[in-house]
Amino acid sequence: LIKESPVNIECKVTNIIPLGSHHMFLGKVVAVNVDDQYIDSKNKFHLDKSNPICYAHGQYYGLTKSLGGFGFSVTKKNKNIRKK
Repeated sequence: LIKESPVNIECKVTNIIPLGSHHMFLGKVVAVNVDDQYIDSKNKFHLDKSNPICYAHGQYYGLTKSLGGFGFSVTKKNKNIRKK
């Protein structure tokens, strides 16, 4: 595991596809480890507390602000509601 990383995702390579100038690696996630300081009492992971970064085109960028979500959420009805 990488001690400094708040999240470690262990993968097993399942396929390597040659694409000419480079290769694409496909894999299967076999384990996920998250530092406890980023998990709340309801087991929710708080990415914003981990101060994530990304690397692109030779530069590192901070990712501390959420820009929005993808798609929409559907609230499920509670099936355990008792009728009076």
